[in-house]
Amino acid sequence: MDKELRWSPFLVYVDNKHYAPGLRDDSLAHEDYTKGIHISIPKYVGLLLDKHFEYNGEKMKVVHIQDCTHFDDHHYVFAKIRE
Repeated sequence: MDKELRWSPFLVYVDNKHYAPGLRDDSLAHEDYTKGIHISIPKYVGLLLDKHFEYNGEKMKVVHIQDCTHFDDHHYVFAKIRE
């Protein structure tokens, strides 16, 4: 049986009090963080629209945020590299 992995965990870091593992949705293409990626992030991190954070060593900006249908108490975030 071949099982496809869908979620890749990387650290989401806002500041010393707001960080957690974020799960990149690998069911979608993510070869270019400049074009944007989808990440499931715990709500307690406190991300809001246009907020900046670090993910997988990249400085990112939240473009769209909604409740996650895959994990309880998570947001499903679309983010791009911060310019």
